[in-house]
Amino acid sequence: MADGDAEDRAEAKADDRAHDEPPDQFRHVILPVDPCASCRSGPTTKPRSGSLAGTCVFRRLSVPTRALLLQPCRPGAGGTIRVGVLPTVATRFFPLVVLRFRTLRPDVRLAVETGPHFYLMRLLREGDIDLMVGRLPGASEIAGLTFDHLYEEEVVLVARAGHPLAGRAAAEVLGHAPLILPPETALIRRQVDDYLASVGFAGQSPAVETASLALGRGICLASDAVWFISRGVVAEELERGVLTVFPLGARFLSGAVGLTRRQVASPAGLATLEEVARQIGQGWAP
Repeated sequence: MADGDAEDRAEAKADDRAHDEPPDQFRHVILPVDPCASCRSGPTTKPRSGSLAGTCVFRRLSVPTRALLLQPCRPGAGGTIRVGVLPTVATRFFPLVVLRFRTLRPDVRLAVETGPHFYLMRLLREGDIDLMVGRLPGASEIAGLTFDHLYEEEVVLVARAGHPLAGRAAAEVLGHAPLILPPETALIRRQVDDYLASVGFAGQSPAVETASLALGRGICLASDAVWFISRGVVAEELERGVLTVFPLGARFLSGAVGLTRRQVASPAGLATLEEVARQIGQGWAP
């Protein structure tokens, strides 16, 4: 009889444990209810504490159910933000914005268009992009738009490292080297023309017009040409010592860089993207 009682008690304890603990196949992976958090950190064989909302068993769910739970983590599940990026922010500033934004909103896809100012302004006006990042538009272009200032950036005169005229005054260099200017449609072109006029080179005819980093850098590295361009475009080349700067001493060659958008309803995630850009823009020095 004693053996029978002991056996009954053991079975009762086993039943209690079965009610208190999940089956073994469900004890392997505990996933926080926030699916994006699990997507970023990845599953683990050690149980984790879930969010305040609770936790859910994941490992033994069917493939379609898992896909449904993880859907918010997939780029585009939270919508798409279309951004137009000017060359001055395309090489250093905006890539940092993209990477930080991805950690905050991995569910939102960024569709980025690069190009000259006039082209991106047209896309913005027609609603083909939600945001433009770059120089402050001209007074005649700003109607119906909002501009959020991020930082100031100067226009520089650059040439290849080891240029034979390195160290000389800019006015002397301009008279003895092929000249590359921004296109006439570029926002900084008027500032550059004003500078040329101030040092006695009004109406100077450039050998090439471009704001393209690939083309401008290539020409400079293969020749003695000098190039007027926004510092942000060539910041990496200047840091690496590939290009060098001729001092201009003209404060009016600086201009505002920021966020331009239409005064309409914003897509999901745009406010977060703008805030990230503001944070990175604080103290930014191209």
